[in-house]
Amino acid sequence: MKKNSLRAALGVLFISPVLMFNSCKEDLNPVMSTADGSTKARAVYATRSISFDRTTGTYLTADAVTDFGNMTTGWNESRAYITTNQCQIKLLKNALSASGGMIAKYDIADGSEYSTSFKVKFHTTFEWCTGGKLGPGFFMGDMAAGGSGGQDGNGGSARLVWHKDASGNAYFQAYAYHKDQPGVYGSSYGRFPATGSLSTNTWYDVTLYVKSNTGSNTNGWLRLTINGTQVVNQAMRWTTNDAKRLVDRMEFATFRGGATADYMSSTDSYIYFNDLSWTRITP
Repeated sequence: MKKNSLRAALGVLFISPVLMFNSCKEDLNPVMSTADGSTKARAVYATRSISFDRTTGTYLTADAVTDFGNMTTGWNESRAYITTNQCQIKLLKNALSASGGMIAKYDIADGSEYSTSFKVKFHTTFEWCTGGKLGPGFFMGDMAAGGSGGQDGNGGSARLVWHKDASGNAYFQAYAYHKDQPGVYGSSYGRFPATGSLSTNTWYDVTLYVKSNTGSNTNGWLRLTINGTQVVNQAMRWTTNDAKRLVDRMEFATFRGGATADYMSSTDSYIYFNDLSWTRITP
């Protein structure tokens, strides 16, 4: 009996590590991140739709995490508000970049081809100034932005921007950091509307599409469509490092800037978003 008991005990000792390992494997989820500290693991979405159908009031960080998934940094409750099932972002007067707006970063499942769509509207009293960035954008590799990266071939990004020309007309462009950008800052592509100006208190339907390139080939892609009009349809060489070619993060970023005073507004202003979504087309 003692020998049998010893064999049984030894069997458990040899088998248990295998069972434990298999249990850990089953708990691993390729689209889940670490726990957020007090509640549950935050989802990392490959495809997501957000309609902002919430009670009017402050757009809390906890609610933003529920909507966007694994938001790593940047959500500012004092500048985010839900009103009539829309997301309102406040841009502070006399302030630029994250100091005056929102740069919220969130992880998405790795993919080589993605699309994001959303509606955007400027408040009736919005002051265009020189321009800024707005809405969801895609990042790959080392997340080139802010005058850093792109040319080294280790990362890229694609975002929507607005600018104002010398005649006072405001317009949208696609703004991209990529291997072949001519300087330390990204390249601007297209113009919407082609003539005239954007309007305040008007919804614009935006779709931004990116496809990673392979190796050192210019077989990536950038496409911007607004109100059904194709504004940009551009072959891209985002990276030259295949280990950093995939899209793996987005930013819900809305702010003024540039970095000079002409980008600032003398008054607080507001931009609205609705029907925001993103889709991984190809892993």
